[in-house]
Amino acid sequence: MVSIGLNQIAVPSYDVGAFCALAHGLNCTGVEFRNDVLRSDFDAEQAVQIGKIARENKLDIFNLSEVRQFDNWDESKKHEAQKLIELADAMGAKAIGLIPRNDGANLDGATRISNLKTALLALKPLLDEKNLVGLIEPLGFSTASLRYKSEIVSVLVELGFEGSFKLIHDTFHHTLSGEKEVFSEYTALVHISGVERQDVDFCDMQDQDRVLVGGQDRLGNITQISQLQASGYCGPVSFEPFSPMVQNANDIAGDLAKSINFIDGQLEKCAA
Repeated sequence: MVSIGLNQIAVPSYDVGAFCALAHGLNCTGVEFRNDVLRSDFDAEQAVQIGKIARENKLDIFNLSEVRQFDNWDESKKHEAQKLIELADAMGAKAIGLIPRNDGANLDGATRISNLKTALLALKPLLDEKNLVGLIEPLGFSTASLRYKSEIVSVLVELGFEGSFKLIHDTFHHTLSGEKEVFSEYTALVHISGVERQDVDFCDMQDQDRVLVGGQDRLGNITQISQLQASGYCGPVSFEPFSPMVQNANDIAGDLAKSINFIDGQLEKCAA
């Protein structure tokens, strides 16, 4: 069986207690919190209480997201990152999420890599001070500045920052990017979601298309998870469905349990 996590975007209307109870009931090993769901104005005192609720439900906090456009670094972005790091530390999270630009700026390769290095050099001492990891999630959209894990890994190795930064492998974005290698050694978290719509090309898929993983999935979640595990990944896979159909489901606990059972069953077949 794979270690299962749950991202707060799956049930954004749930309060922290209900969210953690849902995850505990599904035998999740951990959860991911989001500042856009918790509200950007939540403070350190609230973060401490969030951590307490998670621990009461026997859940690790894999990640607190997110610093958006982290590779567009300036003083305001530094302030944003410092605040998220402080809140992550207060709640006992293991990491913060770092999301690249997705504004279609059409930056040349040298500029994109330079911007990434600038951000990582500034972030590392902030993360190291709190013993946190920065989780970088490349986006598969053609409008994103960092689409390929290979580019990020090259920079991490060049700078010697492999301990302070890891990758999030998102099965949706991995498919959209067209990248084949999974870089399990550098991966600390896997985001899973499925797309079942038949009337949309891969290049046109959007977050609202992302549902739970089932038999009609077009993203190849099972293949990706199997590939990651076969190459050494043993961390959690965390549900991150953005579709309103999932978020507003009448029986989200039942739907998630069904998806978990499907994933476990398919992975057992792959391992046989």
